[in-house]
Amino acid sequence: MVIMHNTTAANAARQVSIGKKRIEKSTERLSSGYRINRSADDAAGLTISEKMRWQIRGLDRAAENAGDGVSYIRTAEGALGEMHALMQRCRELCVQAANDTNTEADRRAIQEETDRLTLEIDRISSTTQYNTLHVFSTGGISPFDMRSAGGLSQTITVTMDFIDKDGNVLTPDSGAAANTTNYPGDSAVIAAYAAEQAALAANAIMTAYPALRSASSPGIKVGLNLANIDGANNTLASAQLSISWSSAETTMTYTMNVDTSDYNINNYNDGELAATIAHEMTHLIMQDTLTAGMLGQNSEGYPKWFKEGMAQTASGDSGWLSYSLNSSSTDADIKAYLAQTASMPYGAGYLSTLYLGQLASGQGTVSIGSLRSGINTILSKLIAGNTLSQVIQDISGGAYSSYQDFEKNVAKDAGAIQFTKDFIAARGADGAGSVAASALSVKEEDILNGNAKYTASYVIDTGTTAYKNHFGSSFTFPDLGTASGTGGGGTGSGGTAGGGGMLYLQVGALGGQYVALNTYDVSSGALCKGRSIDVMSFEKATSSIAIADEAIDGISAVRSYYGAVENRLEKTISNLENTAENTQAAESKIRDTDMAEEMVAYSSANIVAQAAQSMLAQANQNKEGILQLLQA
Repeated sequence: MVIMHNTTAANAARQVSIGKKRIEKSTERLSSGYRINRSADDAAGLTISEKMRWQIRGLDRAAENAGDGVSYIRTAEGALGEMHALMQRCRELCVQAANDTNTEADRRAIQEETDRLTLEIDRISSTTQYNTLHVFSTGGISPFDMRSAGGLSQTITVTMDFIDKDGNVLTPDSGAAANTTNYPGDSAVIAAYAAEQAALAANAIMTAYPALRSASSPGIKVGLNLANIDGANNTLASAQLSISWSSAETTMTYTMNVDTSDYNINNYNDGELAATIAHEMTHLIMQDTLTAGMLGQNSEGYPKWFKEGMAQTASGDSGWLSYSLNSSSTDADIKAYLAQTASMPYGAGYLSTLYLGQLASGQGTVSIGSLRSGINTILSKLIAGNTLSQVIQDISGGAYSSYQDFEKNVAKDAGAIQFTKDFIAARGADGAGSVAASALSVKEEDILNGNAKYTASYVIDTGTTAYKNHFGSSFTFPDLGTASGTGGGGTGSGGTAGGGGMLYLQVGALGGQYVALNTYDVSSGALCKGRSIDVMSFEKATSSIAIADEAIDGISAVRSYYGAVENRLEKTISNLENTAENTQAAESKIRDTDMAEEMVAYSSANIVAQAAQSMLAQANQNKEGILQLLQA
């Protein structure tokens, strides 16, 4: 028996302390409801839980955003419903006035009412607002520009994923079906054709714009994905770029998607697919050589009209220009078309991009040589690190201070109007207007004919849908926390309604997950295509009936569009709420306390603590025998 160290009591005291800590931990979990109250409780679980929490909050906010979009659409729908009623009354009055039993005074009275009705349509168009945003705009999209014909570049998209340093995808992929095997049967023929045309397009683009050739990365491979992406007459093809990097290397993954529902073995070789691929190859090459600007991650990303306009310089206008303008178009027609630069990137944006090229060339005569020279100059300046606004200010001699100033005022530029006339004349009636072709007058189906293959920089790999290209650590990218457009958006940047023809609704927890909502011009001038409703004679009243019919069809088209988007947003909200609910359930399993299990642990800790206290008391009593011996 020793007296210096009461080892038994010390052990019992330690067990009492352990029991108290277990009781404290269980009490904390039971009282808070959380299994993880601090990172020490479960470091890995906390990381996963917090990531789920920002996703849940983002999904909840996105669902509210989509709900706001529905409210916006319903505001537009209410206004359009009134316009429908007004225009129906106008048509009724036109029918009444077309009857020659009316006197001149009768027709004058009818004319007065139709004038007042059209003025009310204009008032509704100009004053309808949602949250102080103008729902309609005279700079918006024409109600008659809702083209659904397959093959127009309107349906060609470019999607770009951006992956941060931790491997998190900040923008969603295209959702195209995966196919990592070689293509069988008829698809093999289309795959071989697509690969060949992509090589021809790369050569044609780099021949036209040597700056892109000198800046391109060597040995780039692009995966080809032939799949039924979204059905016929929607997206024809798209280019996709993903980027990830570490301290050791940068990886760029390139994909060319071609929708097999738009191209089959019977119609693939008609030039349209080749022109579409040329459009997308321009996107891919510019993504490779002008990555930050294309992804919107530098001090000033490129606007959609410039990105799509540049791609159209390779593919030709695909009908966007020739459907609207020709050699007989007036200055007013050209002004109205150029005014849509921001809202019609494939058409007016294409024309404005060409005009910038002509300005940069410094030449008076419009030719394929002047456009190639000028656009190559612009690309060289961009590759050197200049922003698009700086380039435009430079080549215009200070006439424009920024790209926003250019897109807003180019329609007022007499030089742009004259350029348009000269360009239309140079391309001819049937020409595609492709700067990558041998001449502007070359037809769309012949754009890539005679161009030797150029495979040193870009090769389409038909054996895989996505090809990862590995580079060294020299790639640098602006800080995600400060760069404009964080999260990247391959098809445009956000904006407000009433000026640019588009309204962007953020309907996802990640950057780039948005729904683009068209903003339309539904003024009486747009609905009647610049014509007036005149009922002062039989002939004029009869013609006005047809004008009213077209106007009613235009309003119907816009209402149908908004109705379809509203239905889409309703489904989006349902999906967001379902995803948020399931993610919340998953987060709960990681973060929350299992009350039954914790009660068992709490009871066990209590019993152990009480037993330890009892043993401590007994261990202390054992030493009392020493005192008894000393007293004896």
